[in-house]
Amino acid sequence: MSFPRELYDALAEELGKDVVDGKIRNFLYRVKKSLKAKKSKVTENTEMIESVVNYLNEKTGKHFRASNSETRRLIQGLINDKYTLDDFKHVIDIKCKDWLNCDDNQTDWSKFLRPATLFSKKFENYLNEWYSDQSRTENSQRIAEKRKSEIATKTWRYESNMERLERVQREKTEGKVPNPSTLKIDKKTGKPLSNQEEE
Repeated sequence: MSFPRELYDALAEELGKDVVDGKIRNFLYRVKKSLKAKKSKVTENTEMIESVVNYLNEKTGKHFRASNSETRRLIQGLINDKYTLDDFKHVIDIKCKDWLNCDDNQTDWSKFLRPATLFSKKFENYLNEWYSDQSRTENSQRIAEKRKSEIATKTWRYESNMERLERVQREKTEGKVPNPSTLKIDKKTGKPLSNQEEE
């Protein structure tokens, strides 16, 4: 990197040569450090970008390149927004499910299964479509389990009532059920007295 000579001479006259040299060296150092940091950040995400593109190719049967600058830019932007590899896979899965199995004869939706469409500004919407589908599935499973539980509870209640009814009928026929007119009740507790308590 070179600094324009006229500007350097004007600043050196005004501030002094040592001050200007120090500021230029400091500025250049910060620029180089920033460039190195950006470069290392991009290389760290190279594996993730390649994984996303390979997964997309596997699911769609297409041949997108992970080295394409536009694809890298789109995926890197989403990585910077803290999206994970699972998020990318979920979006690819849900859109493949929607667009590869579409019965719409007027539009070939599979042509939209590309990085420019999937990893654009609509990425979050696509991701939320998947989560809403997942939550719908989970919700319907919860409802089915609740219904099974309710049916089991009602069956138990029904069986319990039937058993009670059978027991009462059996006791009536055996003469074990006390006649309500001859039943003596404890005035303090309000409970029926047994034969032993009556005496």
